[in-house]
Amino acid sequence: MNNLTIKKSINQLNYRFLNKTGITVGHTRSIRAKKNIIASIGIKGINILINLIYIPILLDYLGQDDYGVWLTISSTVAWFGFFDIGLGHGLRNKLAISLAKKDYILAKKYVSTTYAILFAISLAIIFTFSLIAGFFDWNSIFNTMKINQNDLKIVVLIVFNSFFIRFVLHLIGIILLADQRPAINNVFNLISNALALCIIMILMRLTKGTLIQFSIVLCGAPILVFLLSSIFLFRTKYRNIAPAYKFVDFSLSSDLLGLGVKFFIIQLTDIIIYTSTNFLISSFTNPGQVVVYNIAYKLFSVSTMLFTIILTPMWSAITEAYTVDDMEWIKRTVKKIQLIGLLLCIGVVVMVFVAPIIYHYWIGSRVAVPFEITFIVAVTAVLRLLFSVFVAFQNGIGKIKIVLYLSIIQSITYIPLAYLLGKTWAMGITGIVLAGALIEIPMRIQ
Repeated sequence: MNNLTIKKSINQLNYRFLNKTGITVGHTRSIRAKKNIIASIGIKGINILINLIYIPILLDYLGQDDYGVWLTISSTVAWFGFFDIGLGHGLRNKLAISLAKKDYILAKKYVSTTYAILFAISLAIIFTFSLIAGFFDWNSIFNTMKINQNDLKIVVLIVFNSFFIRFVLHLIGIILLADQRPAINNVFNLISNALALCIIMILMRLTKGTLIQFSIVLCGAPILVFLLSSIFLFRTKYRNIAPAYKFVDFSLSSDLLGLGVKFFIIQLTDIIIYTSTNFLISSFTNPGQVVVYNIAYKLFSVSTMLFTIILTPMWSAITEAYTVDDMEWIKRTVKKIQLIGLLLCIGVVVMVFVAPIIYHYWIGSRVAVPFEITFIVAVTAVLRLLFSVFVAFQNGIGKIKIVLYLSIIQSITYIPLAYLLGKTWAMGITGIVLAGALIEIPMRIQ
């Protein structure tokens, strides 16, 4: 049997499988979304497995306190994601509209302009931060005296500067999302995590683990992967919209920022809520408690991650459908996604009761996770599963005024509420996590 015959046989089997499972049934937009969802589930499944493997390995590699410091630093640096002023989300919607209209010149201008603006912003921030980093007492900021002050400063510089390099390179992922190809973007994240894990496992055999080595590996892997993937895609599939200096048009900044600024405020709220949790726990309790929260969060993020896999291609698909006035498709799709969210909620409820068993086999006796933390994180997951589809719909059509107002309220109330429950009422980590769950309610049931 020659190679051509084998290839035909594989294609026939693939076609039959897609037909029987209903993947090739429906609107072209739906078929494309379903293929990306199925591919993403497989890719994310492997990614989740790698992330679950990471925790016990890193606890052994760094110890609970150092790992807690790392989680706090990396999540705190993520606060600075707001410096893209919503340009990433603005590009996603504007590019999706341009591609739907097949206006590739305008698409190329949007891509080129976004890259130019983010490159300038990132370069200025990296230069400024590198100059002033030495003036801060990082041990006091991250509430630890167990790490050498100079080593901690180096780690902060590595994480911070790497974040802003990735800030620009990650735009290729936004382009893939706008083109309704999230599965490819997920492959890049998978390769990054797998590469970092392999290097860390090698280092564990060869050297004694240090936070500096760990930072270089975990920050360097995604930079390398996204750099190579950007070069490859802009020379092949996305050659016609690849960024070019002569296509930079700053007059389009208002188009990108008009919608982008709204997304920026919403994004800033997300950063304040989801990433400051680690910082608040570290400040009000100790870095080791950050690990407790993150273990519960990672367990229940499996369900929300699966739901995000489904929602991700739908955002730009809804943008396309709205652009061509296909409201019937949008209504059908939203109802189907609601049903999937409800089914995943049942899985979360079951997971609450089996969580102690999962913790036992996953992390053993390294860290103890109280039931109340598990329960609160689970409730937060249920809220997101039930109501996130409506937020995705509003994002897709660009009508995000209500989400914007609720985001502002969330950002104003979260830290005072976390301080009240965690510090004033002495509820510690439980109070901080509860504050995060309480402010989710208005956003999700709008």
